[in-house]
Amino acid sequence: MDNDIIPHFSLGHRDVGTCKKLLGSTYLVCIYVSTPQHPWTKQQKDRVRHMNHASVRFLQNEAKRYGAQLNMQIGNLDYKIPYEYSSDYKWYRHILGKHFGETSMVPLHNKYARQLGVKNAPVAFMFNIKARSCATHDDSRFPNVWDDEFCMMFCDKENRELALAHELLHMYGAIDLYDYNKHEGVQSAAKKYFWNSVMMDGETALVDPLNAYLVGWTDVLTPKAKAFMRATQGLRKW
Repeated sequence: MDNDIIPHFSLGHRDVGTCKKLLGSTYLVCIYVSTPQHPWTKQQKDRVRHMNHASVRFLQNEAKRYGAQLNMQIGNLDYKIPYEYSSDYKWYRHILGKHFGETSMVPLHNKYARQLGVKNAPVAFMFNIKARSCATHDDSRFPNVWDDEFCMMFCDKENRELALAHELLHMYGAIDLYDYNKHEGVQSAAKKYFWNSVMMDGETALVDPLNAYLVGWTDVLTPKAKAFMRATQGLRKW
C-alpha cells in the first residue's frame, strides 16, 4: 500500500460501494432495454456486442499490464419497458421491480455473483438511443446518496468502441480526466501527464496509473500519478 497519499478528490471513489475492485472473475451482465420507439434489432445488438467484447479485451489487457488479473465474461439479457427512457429513473425502478423483484441493485449484484460463482457481477443497461453514456458509483464522502452502481450505455451508431470500458472503469472508481467546465483545469493537467488515457476521451488506448490505482489494479501511486494529483488538488469537490 502506498504510504505517501496526497489528499485528492479522486480518492473518495476507491474501494467503496458494491463495485470495489475490478479484479478476478467478473461476469458483466448487459441488459438490452427496448422502448416503444427505440426497440433493439438483432443487427444493432450484434454491432454493440462486438464493441463490448473489444472493451472487455482492452480491460483484461490493461489489467495484465499492471500485473493484475481480470477474467471477464459477458452475458446478455433482453427486456422491454412500456415507455421511453427518462432521466427520472422510472425505467430503472420498473426493470428492478417487475423483472427482478428488487428495489435496489445491491442484492442483484450479490445474487449474480453467488449464482455464477464470480467475484464481480456488474450490470450495464444498453439503450438503442442517442444520449451520453454514464455510470453511477458510490462515494465514501456522500453515504446513502446513491448506493446502486450500474452503467447506462446509449448505443447510437456513433458510439465509440471503448465506451463501455470507460464506463465500467467509472463503476469501480475511475475518474474522468476531461474538464466538467472550461475553467476547471483537470484536463490541462491530464494532457500533460495522462494524454493517452481512456478516461480522457474514451478513444485512446491506455488506463493511466492513477485510475489503475483507483480501480484496484495497483496499490502504488507512481510519481506521475502523484504529480497529476498535486497539480489538480482541490479542483473538484467530488
